[in-house]
Amino acid sequence: MGAWALILAVVMGLVIAEHARVDAQTPQTDSEYVVAIDAEYAPYEYVDPSGTATGFTVSLLTAIGRDAGVRFRFVPMAWPDAVAGLADGSVDLVNMIQTPERAAKYEFSRPHSQIAQAIFVARDSDITGLDTLAGHTVALQEHDIALEKLAARTDFARVIVHSKEQGLLLLDAGRVDAFFAAEQAGLWLVREYRLRDVRLAETGLWPLPFGFAARKGNTELIALLNSHLDRLKASGEYQELVRRWFTPPPVAESWFARYEDLALISFVGLVALALLFLAWNFALHRAVTQRTAELHASEARYRNFYENVHDVIYRTDNKGVITDISPSVETRAGYRREEVIGRPVLDFFVDPEEYARLDAAMLQEGVVNDMEIRLRARDGRVIFTSITARLVYDDSGRPIATEGVLRDITERKQAEQALRDTNELLEIVFSNTHLMLAYLDRDFNFVRVNRAYAEADERTPDFFPGKNHFDLYPNPENEAIFRRVVETGEPYFAYAKPFEYAEHPERGVTYWDWSLVPVKDSSGQVTHLILSVLNVSERVKALQALRESEMRYRVLAEAAPDMVFVIGAEGSIRYVNSRAAALLGLPAEEARGHAVEDFFPPDVAARYRRSLGKVFRSGEPLAVESPSRIHGRSLWLHTHLVPLWDEDGKVKEARGAAPDVTQRKQMESAL
Repeated sequence: MGAWALILAVVMGLVIAEHARVDAQTPQTDSEYVVAIDAEYAPYEYVDPSGTATGFTVSLLTAIGRDAGVRFRFVPMAWPDAVAGLADGSVDLVNMIQTPERAAKYEFSRPHSQIAQAIFVARDSDITGLDTLAGHTVALQEHDIALEKLAARTDFARVIVHSKEQGLLLLDAGRVDAFFAAEQAGLWLVREYRLRDVRLAETGLWPLPFGFAARKGNTELIALLNSHLDRLKASGEYQELVRRWFTPPPVAESWFARYEDLALISFVGLVALALLFLAWNFALHRAVTQRTAELHASEARYRNFYENVHDVIYRTDNKGVITDISPSVETRAGYRREEVIGRPVLDFFVDPEEYARLDAAMLQEGVVNDMEIRLRARDGRVIFTSITARLVYDDSGRPIATEGVLRDITERKQAEQALRDTNELLEIVFSNTHLMLAYLDRDFNFVRVNRAYAEADERTPDFFPGKNHFDLYPNPENEAIFRRVVETGEPYFAYAKPFEYAEHPERGVTYWDWSLVPVKDSSGQVTHLILSVLNVSERVKALQALRESEMRYRVLAEAAPDMVFVIGAEGSIRYVNSRAAALLGLPAEEARGHAVEDFFPPDVAARYRRSLGKVFRSGEPLAVESPSRIHGRSLWLHTHLVPLWDEDGKVKEARGAAPDVTQRKQMESAL
């Protein structure tokens, strides 16, 4: 009966999958939305062997599209491409777990399901949940939430795997004691690979909402999804999809359920012995036929996995000669299978010493996990590779072959090298900049400081780590600023902020430009602070001195009985004192911006313009005594012009004083 039930389930699954494929690909409206899907995340979304997008979310969106009169087009994409497409608008929807950080970046529909983790173990395992993992070997998938949640646990051994398939197959082979995976995805694979000796130990761990994400601001599409999701739930169609795609966690087995096959075989045997040898022979024949069919089906599944896996699976004999390799070797390294099979695996190593290290580890341990090696591709490029392999033994315990998986980690290694280069550059800048830099934890304890920071306090950099900033530099105002940065996650910038050293009162008031920038983890929590400080006391004091000098200059200029003025390089008046303003016949503020031509006749203005030109060109002072006319009044002025330079050594303005010498010139004429 079990075989007939299995066959019926497979037939029904094929019928339903075909129905979903037709639904997903039938145009129904002019409105079409592009949905990025994961090609390998069954039962939620995946691409079946025929190349058709299917799964729970594909069926759900197809039903929503039929109900709403829109169409969804499903495009398999890698996660980085899907997120980039959502950002640039080429993708309308991505199915993703909702977190506070993502909610700030995207519009989310109401969750259509939850992703919860589960612990998968061998059927006879004594592991019952999280509290019984101690002393065991546990497989964890890279980048999985379980890695983060169990980071603090040190009471069990870890094996990091690259996929759920790898973790479950290691568990089924007895090489690990437990494996953490998303509950429904794991149950799907257990069913697909018919892993009879794998069961659930604990379910419902760390549930997270799973829904559709759209570009920020696309509330119209989200409203459509929410509305029609509610309609599907009300009609019962949503519940049908859940029952169709998701596997309910099995209830605890009774003794009879666990040993059902043995009981049935025993019963059949007793009946056969009691009745007829022919009946027994028929039953045996049927069992053999069923088992043979199962083996063929299992072989087909493993062959499909073998031929379509992204990593390279290989097998060598006990002399290291390759006897089989998956077709993915062509896409990964450019070799055809027939070019590789029959050659020593050593031929493909960049460094023979790496092969010797691998061989020694295999002989000593019988297995290697994630050992990093370098292989040579057909075009000569180097492929950084992570290898996981094990020895295969015959019945006498003699190693006869090696089976392994090769994963291309070239992009990861390049990213790691780029990160190292960046860190080296940052370290050079950190250590040698004149800017004072400090790295603190969220409680304001120093983690490290650079040399400039330490020398400013007449200490060495190794004095600071572990000490609290405000134990060394107590300042309630600054401490409040630090706490606000930690609480809000917003940086703070200050310019020419005064500060007095409690331990060095002789330094008086000092002035500092400083910034405090928060460093956040992946969840958005502030974990550290970067403090940058620049002593601008000399600059502030110089500006104060300059302002005081300017003030003295203006006091003297205003008190002078002579005309005092400033002319810019462009020829306009920048300042006149009260005496000059009176002679020009307008308030001093209104004189600013005028040209000399605005107040003197053309011949007088031209003479003054030539004198100014000499000062700006030569950079030398000039004294000239000449007749002048202002508002029809004739007078003689003894004009002194002095150049003033900018930071680049160019004359930026001419400052002048022009005493009225008309009376002296009249007396000289009278003599």
